[in-house]
Amino acid sequence: MDKKTRLIQTKAVFKYWQHTPSTMLECAIATGILRANICRYVDDFRDAGTIFYLGKKTCSISKHKAGEYTTNPELVK
Repeated sequence: MDKKTRLIQTKAVFKYWQHTPSTMLECAIATGILRANICRYVDDFRDAGTIFYLGKKTCSISKHKAGEYTTNPELVK
């Protein structure tokens, strides 16, 4: 993946999580970005301190427990 694509995808994921806390799979389906790439971006956001783990929830897609994330500090409980 080239740098431009990675930057575009990173911004899309960050923006999605600003407004919609969700699991990585839910984010992947909503944005059309591969979940594997989202995992990479979560690591980048963690390193930058710009992502927040909200806890476990049942994913609406997989129906399994998964971590819920947001990039909006106002949504942290």
